[in-house]
Amino acid sequence: MVERWIDRAKALHAAQDAISDIMMASPEAPIFTASWDVLGGYTELLAKALGDEGGWLEWFLWDCNLGDNPMEMTFPNGKKLTVLGAAELVDVIHQ
Repeated sequence: MVERWIDRAKALHAAQDAISDIMMASPEAPIFTASWDVLGGYTELLAKALGDEGGWLEWFLWDCNLGDNPMEMTFPNGKKLTVLGAAELVDVIHQ
């Protein structure tokens, strides 16, 4: 489920970039706002299904740029993990 979410979010980013280039539309254009609202709802539902109470999906989406900007996080026991993709993200959620 997480891999599919990542793939779909990346596809949305790519589509927005392509449409912006063709139509010179701003990121605040209604079509983009609606698309990101749908992704936000999808993210919320997935977070609930996975028991993501820490907001890790949102963190991965925005701060890690869906894995394009891997970040390191620290578990409460002091163990560190660089979150590169779906497998690490699930590990963080289920800490």
